[in-house]
Amino acid sequence: MLSASLSTLLNCPTFESKLPYNVVDVLLQEGVHFVSEVLDCPPEEIRAGMTVEAVFVPASDEITLVKFRRSDPRLRPGSGTDSEGAAR
Repeated sequence: MLSASLSTLLNCPTFESKLPYNVVDVLLQEGVHFVSEVLDCPPEEIRAGMTVEAVFVPASDEITLVKFRRSDPRLRPGSGTDSEGAAR
């Protein structure tokens, strides 16, 4: 991931329930930039250089959104470890 920001302002009523939400610029291995969101990650842990993987989130029967999550499975919710890899 190249960069990230945290949105705390309401620009669109659709996102009101998600405030604050993160906006990230992910540089894919193919060299393409992808602007999206990192899921299941506290804002204070999102940082440039973080390795992420794509997650496909259905928005409707016809639309699927591409979002991201941390690549390290130890850092995912319910993994039983904290950000240092230690057991909780």
